[in-house]
Amino acid sequence: MRLGQVLLWLLVGLSWIGLALVARAAPSESGAGAQLHALFKEEWEYWLREKPTFASELGDRRWNDRWPDGSLEAIERRHRHRQEVLVRLDAIDPAALSETDRINYRLFRRDYEMDSEGYQYRTFLIPLNQRGGIQTLSELADSLRFATVKDYDDWIARLRGIPAYTDQTIALMREGIRAGILHPRVIMERVPEQIARQVVADPADSLFFQPFKNWFDQTDLKNIGIIDFGGGDALQAATKIDILFR
Repeated sequence: MRLGQVLLWLLVGLSWIGLALVARAAPSESGAGAQLHALFKEEWEYWLREKPTFASELGDRRWNDRWPDGSLEAIERRHRHRQEVLVRLDAIDPAALSETDRINYRLFRRDYEMDSEGYQYRTFLIPLNQRGGIQTLSELADSLRFATVKDYDDWIARLRGIPAYTDQTIALMREGIRAGILHPRVIMERVPEQIARQVVADPADSLFFQPFKNWFDQTDLKNIGIIDFGGGDALQAATKIDILFR
């Protein structure tokens, strides 16, 4: 991986860490500080809802049954939301903040300004690359807890949501083709191989079905029948995903 790519991903990661830290930081004594931290908390919750896979990776299971909304409408809505947040920031006087909160204010504002400015370049029209996309969604299971019935029900719900999420990704890529916004060929050369890993002869061998196989391998229920424990629904969903990737 090139140094530029590493720095880009590091910057993205730091921006999310920064948002988490300011959301948890103690507010200033002034009314402006309280107002700022209320906004921090509100925005943290907003982005956890909008990015449910990110929330899942943090251990927040409230949206474990869904994928992000990848439609153009949702992307435009999130862009408008960032602009509205910038207007709300304008109403907060940085001079009335503590020194620490002035730093938090500037970092938070800069993050939203960069995202808002970057919208014009429409990089959201290239929603996958060799590092990830719909072809690597199964990897999310490695970050999830599978300890309760609801954990498995949520995963099944996510499997059922993959066709719609895939349609959204395809729509973005088709718009990207029309707009001439494309990855260089070298970036996409690995993607067909990643897709091929999701095509299996037996749905039970699907990477999306692996959490169920892992659970049965660790219990004394191997001979009872996986169908009786929600596995049938997962197999049906895995079958549809296999057909989708074909």
